[in-house]
Amino acid sequence: MRLPDRNKKPNPASFHLLIVDDDPEMRNLLSEELEDEGYRVTVAKNGLDVLSEIPFTSYDMIITDWKLPLRDGIEILQSVREIHPGLPVILITAFGDAKVRKKVERAGGVYLQKPFSMEAFKHMVQSLLPQRKTSRLPRPIP
Repeated sequence: MRLPDRNKKPNPASFHLLIVDDDPEMRNLLSEELEDEGYRVTVAKNGLDVLSEIPFTSYDMIITDWKLPLRDGIEILQSVREIHPGLPVILITAFGDAKVRKKVERAGGVYLQKPFSMEAFKHMVQSLLPQRKTSRLPRPIP
């Protein structure tokens, strides 16, 4: 019997990531960096669009800004937890402090404060994805 290699990196092409940011430059930068790594990326510019789409779309990770028009990153995180409890969510903010970090962690997310290096960001994404992709089907709405 062959044991799985725990150091083996996941195949980025098998993962679908959602980036939510109202700043087009940041949204494009993060998207391009992750696409260059081989990930499939979808982008959104506000929280309301995301909340209406989450129940019907299968993502492997959501990366969202804290401050967004219509619905903020914490509202996205809380909604994701109700529908997809194990889905990794990275919440990015320039307005971080210990109180914000605790709020994100209590809601089940991971906190990343701006400014950050692209290498640190990509490492965080990679470390939060499962080693082996399992099918994530959207949960039907009751």
